[in-house]
Amino acid sequence: MVQRRRVLPVVVDHGDCGYLLFRINVNRLFSSSQSQETKMRRLPAPVTRFATMPDRPERIDFALAGGGATLVGVSNQHRTVLHDAASGVTSEGPEMAHLKAGGTFVVPLGRRRLCAVKRRHYDYPASPDEPTEPLGETLVGGLAAGAWRALPDPPPDLIRSRRGNPSCLVTACYLAAGKRLWVSARDRGTYSVDTTARAADGWRKEGDWQLPFQCRGLLAPDLAPGLCFGLCPRTTRLCACDVRRSPPPVRYAWDDTRPCWPTSLSQENIATVARLPDSSLAYLGDGEFCIAWTIAISEDNSTISQRALWLMGVKIVKNSPSAPLRMLHHKSCIYELPGRALMAYALHAD
Repeated sequence: MVQRRRVLPVVVDHGDCGYLLFRINVNRLFSSSQSQETKMRRLPAPVTRFATMPDRPERIDFALAGGGATLVGVSNQHRTVLHDAASGVTSEGPEMAHLKAGGTFVVPLGRRRLCAVKRRHYDYPASPDEPTEPLGETLVGGLAAGAWRALPDPPPDLIRSRRGNPSCLVTACYLAAGKRLWVSARDRGTYSVDTTARAADGWRKEGDWQLPFQCRGLLAPDLAPGLCFGLCPRTTRLCACDVRRSPPPVRYAWDDTRPCWPTSLSQENIATVARLPDSSLAYLGDGEFCIAWTIAISEDNSTISQRALWLMGVKIVKNSPSAPLRMLHHKSCIYELPGRALMAYALHAD
């Protein structure tokens, strides 16, 4: 039997040097062997580099669209970058109408559409002459030749603000079956929006609760229809909630998927290991998930001497269609990041 090759795309924020794209073979994370990695590994050579603007600070958030055929980067400085996986060609995509201060959640909507939702939204203009910016934009008409269109204006109780503070801090989102995007905002509850609507009535409030995961949740209909998988906000362990109910109850939370620094990798010159805030989740199909954390290593409890990418492969199975889910196994490995790297993100192929 031929083993399928599992390749995980990972984007590394390389500071002033831009962003690096890596493709990591993660077959070892799903092998039947019970042995764990005992040393830090080196990353393969990067596939490409995305340069950032030299004259202003630029953040780019990425997503895989078209079933993984196109890597899309959404900048906080209006621009969009596209990378074709087959040809390796990187090009400029349609320009966005609005800035995305604080970064975005980039969510593919099928093969030809995309939604970019701001992580932080201010409901007052940057200057008296500027209108209030929308919470997000939708790319319609194709990834390369399309145009960005503002989402409908959200309800006032979602974007209310205190001047000088973020009016809306989006903590989680997921795309329901079809075209409806759900977003949770701190202290404001959960809302959903019809991504094809133009009027404000495209929004509705789902409840005063927040989705029980952080960042983007993923559906896995081949594994468990109706469940949304994500990472718990504080522990970043893998969990699954039932989005068919309101509020969505957490059906599963696998404690063994919490990040725990392996004793086999401990060294005398390592004083502390800290997990940095952002973490990411990718679903590879067939019940296989990859969790990515960026960790900071200190030799003296004060100065970061090294950053690393910590990957965990998790296999979830069920014995029959009606049986409960169970974790079959999990395995980790750690990769040394380039010297000036800040964060690393695993990408999910929609």
